Amino acid sequence: DRAILLQYIPELKSKENILRLCTAVPEELQLLGPVLLLRYENFYNNYDYLFDKLETFFAIEIDLPTRRRLEESTSIRANVARQKKLNTVREVDPETYIHGDHITFPGPGSHRLVVSPYDRQWLDQQLADEILYWERYWESH
Repeated sequence: DRAILLQYIPELKSKENILRLCTAVPEELQLLGPVLLLRYENFYNNYDYLFDKLETFFAIEIDLPTRRRLEESTSIRANVARQKKLNTVREVDPETYIHGDHITFPGPGSHRLVVSPYDRQWLDQQLADEILYWERYWESH
């Protein structure tokens, strides 16, 4: 429903603006240090990519057994199993903060499964500046 989508546009634009500030002038946000931005499409189900980025950012090494243990404990499969124990979105696993119905369609671009082509086109128009900014940002990073 377009009315439901419309109510989220200001929130999306606000959050996007904060992220944009992180890429441009993080000191204006009075952050305590650098910010690591990762593109979901790049790290989704690609744990080695994620671990490599974390190693570089934090100047640490994550050995292979630790990588595999973390991958197993934080995988979508493991988190789906956690969420199945929860009945509603309000119930939260205190260790992981996964809530009921947290994971529905986890893959990149899965919004296409729940948003009609007509509404996707409308959203693309509403968020055209933001989409263009991030396309250009990720092309250069």
